[in-house]
Amino acid sequence: MSSSLTTRPRLLAALTWSAAVAALIFALFHAHGFDDPFTTYRYSENLARGLGFVYNPGERVLSTTTPLYTLLLVVPRLLGLDLPLTSMAISSAALAAGGLLLFLLGCQLHTPLAGLVAMLLYPLTPLLLPTLGAETALYCTLILGSFLAYARNRPLTTALLLALATLTRADGILAAGVIGLAAFLQIFQNGHEDTKTQSSHIFPNLRAFAPSWKKDRATSLPNLRAFASSWLTGLALYTAIVAAWHLFAWAYFGSPLPATLAAKQRQGSMLISDSFAQGLLDLAQAYWAQPLLQLQLLAALAGLIYALGWRRGWLPLVAWGVIYAAAYSALGVTRYFWYYGPLAPVLFALLGLAIQALVALIRSRPLAWAGAIAGTALLAWPLLAALPGQVARIDSRLAIYQAAGAWLRANTPAEATVGTLEVGVIGFYAQRPIVDFAGLIQPDIAQEIGPASDYGDLTAWAFTRYQPDFLVLRAPAPPQLAALPDFQQHCAERHQLTNSGYEGTLIIYACSGL
Repeated sequence: MSSSLTTRPRLLAALTWSAAVAALIFALFHAHGFDDPFTTYRYSENLARGLGFVYNPGERVLSTTTPLYTLLLVVPRLLGLDLPLTSMAISSAALAAGGLLLFLLGCQLHTPLAGLVAMLLYPLTPLLLPTLGAETALYCTLILGSFLAYARNRPLTTALLLALATLTRADGILAAGVIGLAAFLQIFQNGHEDTKTQSSHIFPNLRAFAPSWKKDRATSLPNLRAFASSWLTGLALYTAIVAAWHLFAWAYFGSPLPATLAAKQRQGSMLISDSFAQGLLDLAQAYWAQPLLQLQLLAALAGLIYALGWRRGWLPLVAWGVIYAAAYSALGVTRYFWYYGPLAPVLFALLGLAIQALVALIRSRPLAWAGAIAGTALLAWPLLAALPGQVARIDSRLAIYQAAGAWLRANTPAEATVGTLEVGVIGFYAQRPIVDFAGLIQPDIAQEIGPASDYGDLTAWAFTRYQPDFLVLRAPAPPQLAALPDFQQHCAERHQLTNSGYEGTLIIYACSGL
């Protein structure tokens, strides 16, 4: 890292800023959350209790997509800490750390202003704030750390961070592929052309030895071999770590692929659902419909042009974002909002580059810095304006689902099975065997999902197949379920729950004699 760009006082200031941001995010959002990560919390809970890597004890089904985060949360659970609150603290710190890494990456690539702007704006992103409590922010931080390590030519650190990212979310392999390809092309390109500068070249690591290649092959060849050997060692480390998990998962679960992948692909095929690609298009249209967010899109485009022409060291990160979006579109999964979070690092890197380009275009230094401040303020304004609404917008399902889970835990036998459509919060607090009508826990339910299906069909099918002892449903019961003789004859309301922020009534049915 260039000492002129990242001096000790600047680094200390950036660390202090990031720590303050992490504390502020946690203070503002600690009561937030959403249903999905509670599935992971339950895996961590069961591991801590010695019940195995399972959601339902005795059923070896991989229904969490984040094995590393699952294992990470075992530690605070063993210490007696509250898992949802601890997870919120981890993701708050990770979000702030992601901004810090963008700053360090900007300094490494000789675009410190781009890094500074990205660090200031990134923690405000509406792409990631709603995902707090899940693994998404940590995943993005590991990805950013791997690109920083790559830019610093640290193969083993890069490989380790990429492996951790892949175990946090399997699509981390996409970043590994981008960096692996870039490292290979560095080796190839070293023998064919000189490198201009680290900041302008797409492969910044070449600067260490490329200029002397054509001048003195005898000296440069050992450097090239050492470079290639170090990256091959990194590849071996990455492969060993990821392969170890896959071998365990194959032996333990019967497959390294999470059951949720097939379920979410099938959900994406439903006519009542939108695909990831459609959601991405809708997101872009929503941005374009608001002038200040429209400005962000235009600034991102300007940042991309600047990167392509003059700051190519950023292109591997940009390429990862493009490949990520393309891969999720190709998978055909449904449009869960947390799938869009990993696009945030790329977006804010491009916004930072746009401000860097603005300064480069203006010859007068006072005018340039005034333009940078004004431009950053314009980019920050819609993010800051949206922040109070995001803080106030707490998912109303959290409280009522927690109350339902607590009631089930207090009023049902430990072996009683519970069927419901959103299993995260209810399952975590109930600690009862769960039948998931959406097919995330029981893969055979997911196999029943087709284009013409709706969740009423799945509820009725799963009820008939699994005959749960209790049902937790929003009133009224789906007509497909209500029409079943077994439901009519054997199920009766046991408890009703309402909440001021929750539309409708949540009903717990007891079913006996099935």
